[in-house]
Amino acid sequence: APPKQFAVIDDLPDDPNHLLVAVYRGRSGLADLFRVNVYTEKLTKVMNNPGKVRQWLTDRAGVVRLGISYDETEDVREVIYRRDEKSEWVTIMTVPADGEEWEPLGFDGDNRTLYVRANAGRSTSAIYTYDTEQRKITGTVFAHDTYAAGGIIYNRHLKKVIGVSYEAEKPKIVWLDPERRRLAADIDGALPNMQNTIVSATSDYSLVIIHSSSDRDPGTYFLLDTEKLELTELLQV
Repeated sequence: APPKQFAVIDDLPDDPNHLLVAVYRGRSGLADLFRVNVYTEKLTKVMNNPGKVRQWLTDRAGVVRLGISYDETEDVREVIYRRDEKSEWVTIMTVPADGEEWEPLGFDGDNRTLYVRANAGRSTSAIYTYDTEQRKITGTVFAHDTYAAGGIIYNRHLKKVIGVSYEAEKPKIVWLDPERRRLAADIDGALPNMQNTIVSATSDYSLVIIHSSSDRDPGTYFLLDTEKLELTELLQV
């Protein structure tokens, strides 16, 4: 059976029988990576920790491609990267442990473009695209002078990042994909003056579950058929 001290790194959606897990060595805070069969609980080692990696990031094919390595006694964090399973690990960024931020958020569908959250020279963190082959920032995805960037929203059906989140007075999403932007506008048009959040959807977004709430209304869950444009009330909170 899997040890108690482990964390799921990737649920491997293309491999429903397995999860990728980090199994911790005692109390060190360091872990090695294993594939675990969800039915038999059998563990198969994927890789040893190449140093002092404490955070891991896989690409969209479930391959471990990035790690954030640091030691409590040091004042820097290293972001390490490898091109594929056979490549050596290399350091692509060294960040002071306090103050500066440079955090990998996830790959795009090409498994080359990386989305990072960083605050270099800014009062708030922004989201950028970073080319892992050229080792450089290639574009600004989201930047706001008042609000810090949050995370990215990836769609497996479209194989691309379709939105980014940030925290304003309320959680907000900037949709990068025009179809999702239109869908969000249609939802807000159908449920005006409410905070409308897509909480679940089929992979092709043909069916969407929405939580609609306000500061005076704890909310209602709706099912939206995006092809028929039919909205059905499911549950009041």
